[in-house]
Amino acid sequence: MTQEYNAGFKNVSSIGDRQVLSSLEENLKSFLDWSFINIGGFINVNIPTSGIGGTQYHKLKLAADPSNTTNTVWESEKKDWIYESGISYSGSTPVEISGLYLNNNFITGPTGYGAYTYSLDYQNGRVVFDNPVSKTSDVQIEYSYRYVQTYKSNESRGLEINDEALAANQVELPAILVEMTDRTDQKPFELGNSKNTFFQDVLLHVLASSSTQRNNIANALLLQKDRHFYLYDIDKVVRNGVYPFDYKGTINNNRINYGLLFKDAQYIDTTAFIKNATITEFNRINSIYHNIVRWTIEIFP
Repeated sequence: MTQEYNAGFKNVSSIGDRQVLSSLEENLKSFLDWSFINIGGFINVNIPTSGIGGTQYHKLKLAADPSNTTNTVWESEKKDWIYESGISYSGSTPVEISGLYLNNNFITGPTGYGAYTYSLDYQNGRVVFDNPVSKTSDVQIEYSYRYVQTYKSNESRGLEINDEALAANQVELPAILVEMTDRTDQKPFELGNSKNTFFQDVLLHVLASSSTQRNNIANALLLQKDRHFYLYDIDKVVRNGVYPFDYKGTINNNRINYGLLFKDAQYIDTTAFIKNATITEFNRINSIYHNIVRWTIEIFP
């Protein structure tokens, strides 16, 4: 019997479909961000909070941003503010931003009121006022930021590891840079099925300001060997309006925490498995302590 021939691709129904490999970096960032804050990877900034050299983390400074009106963008010393809810570690919980202080007057969040309305850019650690405020203003806020920040290599940051490049791209330490390698393999999933299991190597560049800090983070990543995790359908998350942020970096009130996302089967794209985890490099680049953890990730169809 002659099988009917249908010309065209198999296993792809639309050129607009986001395939698994294209969504892996986003999923890995979400997985790492969620995992680290649940083992205490967050720092609370209350009023007042001072750091090394007298840096006042609770005070915002005027930021130069040509895409916004002058004197409207104010940023904190630390970005990547915690937006997830329900987090608790050893009795400590991240600060839930309730508003800000402008010249000692409390302006209720998340949008302000009257002449002092604003939006909160959690990703960049910024307050963006709708109207300019005096550049001599005193702007203060309480927030929490991620102790370990994760960056995707497909963002326009590059992976050049030196003090100048990291500062120019506002990469704060400690950090993990996720890099997809060119080593991708596939094997048949099962007999009688045309689908394949993918094997993708991922490099996790660990950057820190001390060897202890670097080693602790790398060790946590190494221990994930044999860990399975779900990949979520990014397109469906965005389409259903449950993605954490809008285009301005403001958190979405209808967002679903990463830890709860997989309670709803419609958002599960497939399952991944960290088949192998190794450290491939240890070095120090000027003041940066660096190593590379390589994960081989098995992705099921």
